[in-house]
Amino acid sequence: MTTVADAVATLRERLDEVTTSQWTDTQLRRWLNEAIQDIARRTFHYTDVQTISVAGIGESTYAVATSVIRINHCYWTPIGQTQYTPMQARQWDGMDNLWFDRQNQANGGFPCVYSVIGYSPNLLLKLYPVPSLAGALHIHVARMPAAINVAAGGGDVDAPVAWYSLCLDYATAYALMKDKDQSWKDYMALYEQKIGDMIENGDYLNAPNEITFDGPYAYDRWLVEPGF
Repeated sequence: MTTVADAVATLRERLDEVTTSQWTDTQLRRWLNEAIQDIARRTFHYTDVQTISVAGIGESTYAVATSVIRINHCYWTPIGQTQYTPMQARQWDGMDNLWFDRQNQANGGFPCVYSVIGYSPNLLLKLYPVPSLAGALHIHVARMPAAINVAAGGGDVDAPVAWYSLCLDYATAYALMKDKDQSWKDYMALYEQKIGDMIENGDYLNAPNEITFDGPYAYDRWLVEPGF
């Protein structure tokens, strides 16, 4: 990853201001930080795998890391075993109605369904049924990036390597906007174009041949091609 110091230096080259005059380093770092946060919220491309320990019996609600903004997959592993059993995601309101007064009943069995309650930083994972033994939850998540220290600098810019220039475009746009330079609109348009490309192209990272096109429509290939 690119260091914050290098990113600020690159921004100053773009803005033709090698030494501080119009924009302070703190301002530039703040706009870089806003950029990586915006990228994370809009693309969900900051992914991670996290483990939550299920230490005892009878607990069905577990806190998720404060950086998590979406849970893509969840797997259950009982204590003493190694296999990952996929769990199904269900809406919390529906599960609350379905399980009613039994949703917190101890010794329910192996959890096979989960619901997400609330939003970060108070995001909770609710399991159905209540685990009857200890184990671990392995969750594949989309997360927020590691924040830049706006005041002091240091560290790296937590941005997808291939799309690092997005951060520069965003920060450049805001710097020019503050200076009332109308060319900020060009950089923001470039940013929006790139972030759209990032969202579209990112969908093909894992399985690039699973989409087929028929006229104006796109389908999963397993739906329309027998034997795929």
